[in-house]
Amino acid sequence: TSKVERTGSWTTGGNYVQSSAAGDTLKFTFTGDIMAFEYGLHKDSGLIEVWVDGELELTCNPRYSDSIDSYQLVCKGDSILLDLEYGTHTVEMKTVANPDVTGSQVDRIFGIMTGSWVQE
Repeated sequence: TSKVERTGSWTTGGNYVQSSAAGDTLKFTFTGDIMAFEYGLHKDSGLIEVWVDGELELTCNPRYSDSIDSYQLVCKGDSILLDLEYGTHTVEMKTVANPDVTGSQVDRIFGIMTGSWVQE
């Protein structure tokens, strides 16, 4: 897996990266057929688009409810992402404005996991 490139307003916390603006991206490449990530659920979360090899594969909505002010972790591994063909893939995760958020949006990514079922 390559180093994750951050563009935009990402900041780092103890065990996460955090975006406070729509349009921020995380981008990396990996060789394999499995990709999953952990994100935080929060009342002010924007949407997260996951692009693989230039194709939009998934849009996540980590907005939890109006009453959740602290972050809760979710491990996300959608079947679309788990069924990638074995090979080298470029992944871009992009924050998108959430129409359900009335104030400032914030997105936290806690971990990105990649791998393969294929023995190399």
